[in-house]
Amino acid sequence: MVDGTSKNLTVIGAGTMGRGIAHVGLVSGIHICLHDSIPESLKAAEAAIQKSMGRALQKGKLSDEEHSASLQRLRIDSSLESSVHEADFVIEAVPESTDIKESLYRNMAPFLSQDTILASNTSSLSITELGGFSGRADRFVGLHFFNPPYVLKLLEIIYGASTSPETMA
Repeated sequence: MVDGTSKNLTVIGAGTMGRGIAHVGLVSGIHICLHDSIPESLKAAEAAIQKSMGRALQKGKLSDEEHSASLQRLRIDSSLESSVHEADFVIEAVPESTDIKESLYRNMAPFLSQDTILASNTSSLSITELGGFSGRADRFVGLHFFNPPYVLKLLEIIYGASTSPETMA
């Protein structure tokens, strides 16, 4: 994603942070699949993204064309398998619970490409520990976005003990 080669990003978790991260990706030209296991959360997130992008359009931060193109790059999906199947990069933004995150990583592992990079938006949990749960610690990083991500252009990148230099690049 950083070098411009990754074009399919999946954001898991349609809460405040997940929808904000999706917004940033969409306006950056990236195809986003937003996943949540709760359909109502996905509907609310889609409406919130449309609203925040509408505000950006009104403020002149997005042109009509950029606004339309950004929204067309959004895909909403409640199936974990189809959400991550073609992802180049997956950012998890679920609640700050080691148990929830561990379960998610183990459940998605069979559906990921061996090249997919995983990231957690955690601000407090160990990236090394979470990477171990993922079964791909070398392709695991922390990406701590600040709220709201589309306003605060600050991103903390955290690597774990086993994160590879290629993943960090």
